[in-house]
Amino acid sequence: MAKHTQAWMAMPKKRWPLMLVAFLSLSTAMVLFIRPNSCVPCTTTTAAADNNNNNHFVDQDNQIRSSLQLANAPSPLDFMKSKLVLMVSHELSLSGGPLLLMELAFLLRGVGADVVWITNQKPPEPDQVIYSLESKMLDRGVQVLPAKGEKAVETAIRSDLVILNTAVAGKWLDAVLKEKVSLVLPKVP
Repeated sequence: MAKHTQAWMAMPKKRWPLMLVAFLSLSTAMVLFIRPNSCVPCTTTTAAADNNNNNHFVDQDNQIRSSLQLANAPSPLDFMKSKLVLMVSHELSLSGGPLLLMELAFLLRGVGADVVWITNQKPPEPDQVIYSLESKMLDRGVQVLPAKGEKAVETAIRSDLVILNTAVAGKWLDAVLKEKVSLVLPKVP
């Protein structure tokens, strides 16, 4: 009788892989049967807006499907259209701060803002990285100005927003603008 019990105990050990395969097959089959009913081709969806002006996809069954962005959705930066933005960076390099500021410059240009870039500390000798990054900005419509000069001061006074990416870039205000700092300081967030 003891051998009978051992054989019965060994049976479940051999069955569990079979049960696992059966469970996975059943769950896969359920997903395949449920999914086509809830998924509607793109041709049958239309864009609609709810009461809160949030855009969603609404299909023929009036089921709401949210999307990250619709083609006609307004950009959250649309309020910056035709504004003059001055961006002052302590350097122009492939490090984090300048790259993030450059990406913001491209986003603002995309919504129609006028963006001017000033690099506070440039090396005296020509640098290939700086040259290529400045060319990239010019190609995308970002104006690049020298840090010192009357044009930089005029742009700072005329700008609607001045963005300084580091505290080092903030020293540019005192060094270049001198007595006109009070005109520009309210434009710095």
